[in-house]
Amino acid sequence: MASYYFPLTIEKLGFDSEETVKIYQDTKGFIEPVLRHPLMKPIDKIYPEWPEKTSSDVLFAVFFATEWMDNNDSDKEVMELLSGLSYEKLESEIITLSKKHDPPIRKIGSVWQVISKMDLWLLISYRISKPNIERFRIVLEKVLSDIDPSYDLSSEERGFASIKGVEPLYSQKLKHGIADSLSLLSAYGDEYSEQLGGDKPSELVEYWMRQVYKNNNITEFWYSFNTITPLLAESAPNAFLDAVEEASRGNDSVLLGLFNAEGEGIFGGCYHSGLLWGIELISWNKQYTSRASLCLARLAEIDPGGNWSNRPFNSLVEIFLGWLNNTTTTHPELTVALSTSNFIIKFQETPEWFGIKTCFRISTLL
Repeated sequence: MASYYFPLTIEKLGFDSEETVKIYQDTKGFIEPVLRHPLMKPIDKIYPEWPEKTSSDVLFAVFFATEWMDNNDSDKEVMELLSGLSYEKLESEIITLSKKHDPPIRKIGSVWQVISKMDLWLLISYRISKPNIERFRIVLEKVLSDIDPSYDLSSEERGFASIKGVEPLYSQKLKHGIADSLSLLSAYGDEYSEQLGGDKPSELVEYWMRQVYKNNNITEFWYSFNTITPLLAESAPNAFLDAVEEASRGNDSVLLGLFNAEGEGIFGGCYHSGLLWGIELISWNKQYTSRASLCLARLAEIDPGGNWSNRPFNSLVEIFLGWLNNTTTTHPELTVALSTSNFIIKFQETPEWFGIKTCFRISTLL
C-alpha cells in the first residue's frame, strides 16, 4: 500500500493519528500484517501451541524453503542444511508438526508446502537467530548458483528438457520459496536486528545478492532464474540494478545473450520476461524509477527484437504513460527522468523516443 494513501485509509477506519502511525510502523503498509495487527478489532484468535513446542531450527527450515519436493535428493539436502538435521529426523519432526492443530505445513503428493507463509512468519519471527540466518545464506548461495542445463539445448528441444532428463538440481518450487523468503526477510526482518548481533537483514540480503550476481555474471544465470527474478529484484533493488547495468555493458553483453536465447518459431521462449518484470516492479518506487528507466533504455538498445511482444521498450513506455498509475513518481519527477542526458543520447533521434515524449505530454493535459 503506498505510504501516501495508507494514513488516510487507516484513519477512515476510526483510528487516531498516533494509532495510524503505530500500525504503519509495525506493518510497513502490507495488507496481511495490517489485518493481523493487535490494534485491529475485534481480536478473536486462538493461537496454536506448536510455535513454542517445536524446534526453531525445524520451523525456520520450513519457513525459508516454503516448498520442496520430497522425491528430489537435492531439495532434501537443502532441508538438511537449513535445519542442521538429517532429512529422516527432520521429516519425522515435520510429520508430527503437520498433525498439530492449525498446522503451518502440509504434504500434497510429493510436495511439502507451507500453508500460509505470512502467518508462519508472524508466529515464529521473534525466535529468529544468527544460526538460522547463516544457514539460509549458505543455502541461498548454493541454490542461486544452480544453472539450468536446458540453456544448452536448441529452442526446439527445450520444451522436452524434462523428458530428456535435462533439469537443474533443485526444484523450481524450492527456488521460488527461497527467493520469496529472501524478499520477506528483507522487508520484515530489520526489527529483529538486535537479536541478530546488530545485523540488519535488509543489508545482509543486499550484500548476499551482490555476491551472487558478481559470481554469476553469465547469460545462463539470468536464463535459469527467469521466473523468480522479480522476487530477487524486490529483495535487493540496488544490487539488482547494479547487476543489470553490469550485465548489459558492451557490444556482446551477458543480457544480449538472454535475448538471443529466445529462438525462432513456435518453440521459442521469452526468457527475458522475468528480467523486465523485475525492473518494472521496482520502478514503482520513485527511489528507483529513473535508474530502472535507464536500465530499460539500455536493454531496448541491445534488444535484437523477436516474436514476443514483451520487449524492454514496451516496459519503458508503460512507465511514462501518465494516465496509468504504473509508478508512484509524479509528473514533474518523470520529466526529470525524461531529461536525463543518457536517456536523450540513446533515443532522442528515434521515432520511439518521440512517441514516448508525445504520450507523456498528452497525459499531462488529461
